[in-house]
Amino acid sequence: MGNLAAVGGAPDQAGQCGRTRGVAALRVAADRADPAPRLGRHPARPNFTSFGRKRLKEAASERLFAISTARITLEAELGLKPAGAAALCFKPLSAGEFVRAENEMQALLEATANESQSKIERKSDDLGFEWLIVRDPDFEDLVTTVHLVASELQSRGFGPQLLAAIFRFDGKSGPVYWIYGYKQGAFWPFVPKGEKERDNAEELELKAKLEPELPIEQDLSRWFALYGAPL
Repeated sequence: MGNLAAVGGAPDQAGQCGRTRGVAALRVAADRADPAPRLGRHPARPNFTSFGRKRLKEAASERLFAISTARITLEAELGLKPAGAAALCFKPLSAGEFVRAENEMQALLEATANESQSKIERKSDDLGFEWLIVRDPDFEDLVTTVHLVASELQSRGFGPQLLAAIFRFDGKSGPVYWIYGYKQGAFWPFVPKGEKERDNAEELELKAKLEPELPIEQDLSRWFALYGAPL
C-alpha cells in the first residue's frame, strides 16, 4: 500500500501518532490559516473578492452542503452509507473563554434542539478539545444541523476555535470519514485501518471519484487524521 508521500504529499504525522497529533496538527493549521478560507477566482469574475471577507467566509461555509449531493455517489457507486452521525471539533478554550462557553454552549444546544429534530451531545476529550456530536437518520437534516450549529458558534464568537466537521459513512470494510476543514474550506477523506494506520490507497481513490462533486483539499499533507473521533 502506498502512502501520501508517494503521490506528492508529505505523509500525515497523525498516521503514525494517532489522534493526538491529528487534532493538534489541525489546530496548528487553523492558527496559521487566513481567517477567511481562500476561494479560487473564477476567470469570468475577476472582482469576486470585492464582496469582501465576510462574503468569502459565507461562500466557503456553503461548501459544506456539497456533501449532501455527494452522498448519492458515495452510496450508489461506492457502497458507503451515511452512519447518521457527524461531529464538530473545536479548539480548547482559555480559562476565561471556558466560563462564557459553558453558558453559550448550553444556550446553543437548547436553541438548536428547538429548530431541529437532530440529537446533539457535547463531549470533551482528554486533550481538551471540544466535540459536538450530531445524530440524525436523515442525512440532509444532519448536514443542515451541523451547518446551523457551526453558524451559531461563529455568530457567538467561537469561529476561530472551530476546526472541522466530520461526517461518518459505513462501508463493507469499516467506517470512512469525510472531514471538512473550516479554515481550508475543503473536504478530505480519512479511512482508518486499525488504531494508528490509514488506507491511503482508498483515500486517493475516493478523492478521484468525488473530486467532480466536492471541494477537496489538494495539498495531501493537510489531510489530517482524526483517530478516535467520538462518532
